[in-house]
Amino acid sequence: MSKVYLDGSDDKIVVIPKGFDKIGDWVFNQKPNLLEVYIPDGVTSLGQGVFSHCPRLKKVYLPSTLETLGVYCFLGCKNLVEINLPDGIKIIPRYCFSECERLTSIRFPASVDILDEGAFSGCRSLTEMVVPSTVSRIGCKVFSRCVSLEKVDISGKVTYLGSELFYLCERLRDVILSPETKELKYQVFTGCKSLQKIDIPEKVTDLGDLLFFGCINLSEVNIPKGVTYIGNHAFCGCRITQLDIPDGVKILHRNVFQDCDELEKVIFPKSLETIGSECFSGCKKLKKVNLPRDLLTIGTGAFMFSGIEKVTMFSRVFSIEEKAFPWKTKNIRVTVKKIDLTCTCKIFSDYGLWDGYIQLVGDNNTVFKKVKHDDVFHQTSLLDEYNKSKNIFSFGRLQFSTKSKYFFCRESKLFLRNIFLSNNRRKEKGDVFLNTDCLLTILGYLQEHQTIYLDH
Repeated sequence: MSKVYLDGSDDKIVVIPKGFDKIGDWVFNQKPNLLEVYIPDGVTSLGQGVFSHCPRLKKVYLPSTLETLGVYCFLGCKNLVEINLPDGIKIIPRYCFSECERLTSIRFPASVDILDEGAFSGCRSLTEMVVPSTVSRIGCKVFSRCVSLEKVDISGKVTYLGSELFYLCERLRDVILSPETKELKYQVFTGCKSLQKIDIPEKVTDLGDLLFFGCINLSEVNIPKGVTYIGNHAFCGCRITQLDIPDGVKILHRNVFQDCDELEKVIFPKSLETIGSECFSGCKKLKKVNLPRDLLTIGTGAFMFSGIEKVTMFSRVFSIEEKAFPWKTKNIRVTVKKIDLTCTCKIFSDYGLWDGYIQLVGDNNTVFKKVKHDDVFHQTSLLDEYNKSKNIFSFGRLQFSTKSKYFFCRESKLFLRNIFLSNNRRKEKGDVFLNTDCLLTILGYLQEHQTIYLDH
């Protein structure tokens, strides 16, 4: 039968007598005068929160027989500077040393296998951490808010890294990750402002949401070939200059590369089907993109506030959503080849391209198959201001659905030269061509060099 020590003395120095197997839960919790504790051999377990919130505790002598630490064991011991953990301990439990603000040195035993949730979170004086090669699992928030942490070596056999692992470690510069790691969960490096480069292990397949969010100096990062998932905001605000997104990625989720101010070049994978909302918004140095053949959807604001001037779509794109392209862009050239493009609401209107000057160029196989909503080209200046004699639009056939009430309307300034209307189109309802400068013949006026061709 185990014998539990329960005498929570408020002395400055406590020497626990021999003969006990365990020190009970919360025995020394919130003892403001406690400075030193001596625990004899024979004790195998420290209970939950045993020394938590002992603000003056500086030294704890742990016995060689110790095997188990309770959760919150040393939580908030703000003056604890160093700890030597004896061999036999396998788990550093949840929040065991959390908020030990002056802790600078930890001696890990060779037996340790797991660092559990928040084990060292808020240890503001830790500057370097070498995780033992015996560790296989590191839980969430283990080193979060360790604001002085600069170097971390996890090069052993770790297969699992928890979320928010290095959350707000503002001085973290050097990280070595285990080659056995298969997933980087959400917010692992969020707010690591000093991180400049990282080598992601080749076995990683998932890059979680907000993974490098706020890593404002991260400029060198590899995305392994096996990655199939890149979460929202994963690289938001980084200083990456070029990207090679691996085949296997089908979706770039929302805001993945938002505000990557230095991004100049993106190589898209053939597998890509969706570019999420605001994915490349604010990428001011990104001037042109060649979108992959099997791309289906360009989300709301995908390239809004970017530097995009040229877009090439050799694809099956059927949905380009609102505000997809930059605000107030002049001479943006969108090349569309051999596709059936189904427009969504206002894609080339003041909402879609923000009243910019656009060249939308197609070939004889380009078809606007369906126009699903009103105002697709509402208040958009489609104008080649350098050479007005050229066709800005060049379609094979242009078809209208009955829902396209205001396809070309109101204040549009469309300097089109040739528009081919299909002979099997339905009768347009309402003000399809109302007040469109280039289509004055519809309103009974004929303007020189502007002709409407009807197929019969």
